Formats: sequence, C-alpha cells, structure tokens
Amino acid sequence: MAYLSRRIAERTEATAALEEPPAVVPDDGIDQFSRAYKLSENETRVLRLTVRGRTRQRIAETLYVSAGTVNTYLHRIYQKAGVHSRQELLDKIEEFPGMGTEER
Repeated sequence: MAYLSRRIAERTEATAALEEPPAVVPDDGIDQFSRAYKLSENETRVLRLTVRGRTRQRIAETLYVSAGTVNTYLHRIYQKAGVHSRQELLDKIEEFPGMGTEER
C-alpha cells in the first residue's frame, strides 16, 4: 500500500511540474484589450476572471449572475475578438501589443 501511495505522489508531482501557471496579465493590459475590441463593462469583468483561470460557474458565482449570462458574455467577447475558444482568446491576449506579460 505504501508503494502505491508513493507512486501516486510521484505522479502528482510530475504532473504539477508540467502544468503552466496562469499568465500574469496586468489589469491595465486587460483595459487596453477591452477598449481595442470595444468590450462592455460586464464583458471586461468576465474577461478579467477568465484570464485568471476561473471557470464559467465560478465567474457566475463571483459576479452574481447566471452561468447562461456568463456564456452570453463569453460568446460576445469571442465574437468581438475574432476567436472561437478560450485558448484562442488567451493566446490573443498574450500577443496583444503592450500587454507586458511577465516571463515565468
């Protein structure tokens, strides 16, 4: 049993080492991105939480709105930014001029 526990711990550590932490994106960078893509105030709030790695459900709980409302805001953000997924959105934000993401 101890062998199995040790193997699980080793595997968990190895997996954690491969995972990247969320990108560090300054709030003023998000504001610049939001202005460039003409995002509303609510869309910008959702974007800030999305960049921090929050799930749709967690965003809904944080902003006191329904998950459907969060989906609507994300859909609008995707449309305005010209992307089709969360990963494409995050990539676009990281590549945005003057974003100033810090190297890890």
